Amino acid sequence: MSDTDNLLKRIEKLQNELDEIKELALKSTVSQDNKVDKPLDFFEGHDNIIQNCLEELHKNLKEVMSSNIAVTICTGRYKMNGRTEGWEISGKFKSLNEIPENEITDELEPFTNPRRIKIMKVLFNQSLQGNELSKLTGLVGGQLYHHLSILEKSDIIERNENNYSLTSKGARILFLLATIAGDIYGEKK
Repeated sequence: MSDTDNLLKRIEKLQNELDEIKELALKSTVSQDNKVDKPLDFFEGHDNIIQNCLEELHKNLKEVMSSNIAVTICTGRYKMNGRTEGWEISGKFKSLNEIPENEITDELEPFTNPRRIKIMKVLFNQSLQGNELSKLTGLVGGQLYHHLSILEKSDIIERNENNYSLTSKGARILFLLATIAGDIYGEKK
């Protein structure tokens, strides 16, 4: 079986898994008190996200298999601050040389400090004032505001009056970083 055939089979398997997940999500949800509530379509309003990713992968499959092009497609779905959000990103590279090294490192710099990751995690489901963030992160004064400033300049968090909150962009990046870290950690085991 060729590499193309193997990838087509994997795409078909992903589509079947998506259908199973949708079916389970439609059957029931669990409320705060662990009682089954009304059915919820987790993909409501966004059910085409994964389908779009699969179509994009399929569309680029022949080009990827016949050249040195790489296609990356990531998709996710999460609930943050009472809103369910879905997203997809993709990239197509003829060569990694297309992307200057300093562009990569400059964009990733805000995520190289564990204190900033902690701030992002704390803000995932709640908006907080600086003093509340200080209690939950253990960061005080200038140390806290230094990290908040870096995250705010990168549009990872936002400040409304006295409250800080994680942006949708920040949530997407947090999930991508967690996924990458989990993948690396899994390979080290």
